[in-house]
Amino acid sequence: MLVLIGDIVIGWKFSAPITQQMFLKRDVLQFVPDGKEFVRKVHVAADETVNKGDVLFEMNPQRFQFAVDQSTAELKAARQTVSQLEAGIHAAEAAVKGAATSMAAARAKLDTALELQKVKTGAITTIKVEESEQTCASAQVTDKRVRAAKKEADVALAAAKQAARAIY
Repeated sequence: MLVLIGDIVIGWKFSAPITQQMFLKRDVLQFVPDGKEFVRKVHVAADETVNKGDVLFEMNPQRFQFAVDQSTAELKAARQTVSQLEAGIHAAEAAVKGAATSMAAARAKLDTALELQKVKTGAITTIKVEESEQTCASAQVTDKRVRAAKKEADVALAAAKQAARAIY
């Protein structure tokens, strides 16, 4: 056991130059690429000292071109999706305005029919009032449905924009 410890101490002392003022040690790292066909040019020789920021070797860009092309296509598709969803938002906003206008017109028609029925009995039949009430209710349902569709479009647009930012 004592001999083993002595061997370790002696090996350690002679593995790197040591003086009373200085201890010198040098790390050697091996960089080995996946395969030789992927390395375009090597800029350093074996056992050559390098500094931080030195270029060691250049990789052949063809290996990575597929990933670049794929990411570019995904980004283009995501941007196109965002554009389509923005167009959908504009259409939904127009539909909301149209539904609100239809609802206001139906409400005005119903209010007019009710006023006429109060003022002049028999001028507007009960059937006409009921038709106006149904038209107004239908317009309200359409308005709610269109507003819900716009909210869904807003959420889809936000998700598409976030996905595009993640790709970019």
